Amino acid sequence: MTRAERIKSRIVGRTGHGATRAALASVCMALIALFGTPASAQRSGDIDFPPVNAPRPITKPVPSFGQPSAPRQRGKVVVVDGTGSGNASIQAAVNAAGPGGVVRVKPAGRPYGDSLVLSFPVTIESATPGQMVDIRAPYDRPCVYAAPSGNGLVRLSGLRFLKPNDELGYRAQPCVIVEAGYFSMTQSSVEATIHNPAVLLRGGFSRIESTVIRNGQVGVQTDAAPDGDYFLIGNDIVGNVDGIRVNGRAPVTALENHIRDNIQNGVVSIGGGGIFTGNWIYGNGESGVLLQRSDLAPRFIANFIARNQGAGVRMWPDARATIGWNQVCNNAGPALQGRDANPFVVLDPPNESFGNSGGDGGGLFRSRRDGDNGCTQPPSPGVARRRGPVLSAEALSMKCRPGDDVPAGGRQPRSWPATRRVPVRPVPSPLAASAWRPCGRRGVRRGLRAA
Repeated sequence: MTRAERIKSRIVGRTGHGATRAALASVCMALIALFGTPASAQRSGDIDFPPVNAPRPITKPVPSFGQPSAPRQRGKVVVVDGTGSGNASIQAAVNAAGPGGVVRVKPAGRPYGDSLVLSFPVTIESATPGQMVDIRAPYDRPCVYAAPSGNGLVRLSGLRFLKPNDELGYRAQPCVIVEAGYFSMTQSSVEATIHNPAVLLRGGFSRIESTVIRNGQVGVQTDAAPDGDYFLIGNDIVGNVDGIRVNGRAPVTALENHIRDNIQNGVVSIGGGGIFTGNWIYGNGESGVLLQRSDLAPRFIANFIARNQGAGVRMWPDARATIGWNQVCNNAGPALQGRDANPFVVLDPPNESFGNSGGDGGGLFRSRRDGDNGCTQPPSPGVARRRGPVLSAEALSMKCRPGDDVPAGGRQPRSWPATRRVPVRPVPSPLAASAWRPCGRRGVRRGLRAA
C-alpha cells in the first residue's frame, strides 16, 4: 500500500460520517498530488516535516559596527627623517604610503613645514615613543585638513602643531579641520591663535584624546552637523578665548577633560546636545558653562565647576539642559545665573553648591562646607581619573521637593510627603551617574532644601 493510500484509509476510518469521510479523503489526495510526498521527508507520528535539504527562510544579516563595512586597505610604511638622511616631507610620505598606509615621522631639530591634506585613510605617528614631532604650517593654510573617503580612519599620534612664526602670530584658518570621515588624534598638541578655532569639527566621526589644545579663539568648535559624532576624552583645553563651543545640532561626548584658564567661558552650548561628564571646568575668565538657545538638551553630569570669574553655570531663558551630580563651588558669581527666567533646565539632584560669591542662584543644594578646603582639588592635567568630584555625604543624603508639582505659593500638595530622601551612596562613576534616579517625579525644577 502506498503512503497516499495509507493516509486516505486513516482519514476514512477516523471520521464519523460517510459524506465527510469522502470529502476529506478527496481533499487529502488533492494536496498530496499538488505537493508530493518526498521520500526524504522525516516522520514523527502523523506529522510530516520538510526534508533537511529544503531551502531555509532568508533572514536579514545583522550589521557589525565593530569594523568599517568597506574592505580594509593596506598601504606602505614610510619613514620621514627631517635630519637630512631621508624623506623630509610628511605630505610626500603620505602620498607615497597610499590608502591604509603608515607614516612614521622622526623628530628633527627644527619643525616640519607641512600643511597636511588627508583625503584617504592613513596613520601619521611619531617614530620615537614619548617624543612629539613639531610641525609648523604656513600661516595661510591649516595644519591638517582631513576628509577621508569611505569608512577609513585618519589617525594622528605624537604630533605637536605650532602656531605660525610670523610677527603677528596670525593664522588665516583653523589649525585642524575635520570635514568628513573618521578621525582620531591622541597624545598630541595643537597651538593656535586667537583669530580662529584650534580644532574645527564640521562633520564625520571624531575622537580627540589626551591632547593639549591651546591659544585658539575656541579650543574645540563643532559646527552644525547633525550627522556628525564627536568625542573629547582626557584633553587639556587651556588658554583659549572659549574652551569648547557646540554649535547647531552636533552631539558631543566630553569625558574627563580639563577645561581651564580660558579667557571667557569654559563650555558654550549653542543648540547642541550630548553629555559632559567628569570634566574639570575651572579658572575661566567668565562662566564655567554658558547655555544659550537650545535645539537639543545637553546633560552635565558629575562635573567639577569651580573658581571661575563669573557664574558657575549661566543660562539664557530658552536654554535646555539637564544638570546633575555636579560640584559648583568658589565661583566669583552665583552657582546658577538666569535660573529664575528659565523654565526648561532640569536639575537632577544632588548638585552641591558652596563658597560662590553670588549664592546658589536657586535650585542647587547649598552645602554647609565652605572654602577651598571643601572644593575637590582637580588632578593634574593628563592624569587619568575615573570619578567625578567628591560630593559631601550631606549632599548625597539631601531632601528635596518635586518641583514640577510645587504650586506657585511654594507649598507642596498634601498628597505628597513633605520630603523624599535620596539614598546615601558613594560617588558614582561619571558614566553611571546619568542612570541614577532623581528625587523628584520628573526631575527638580524649582529648588532643593537641605536635610
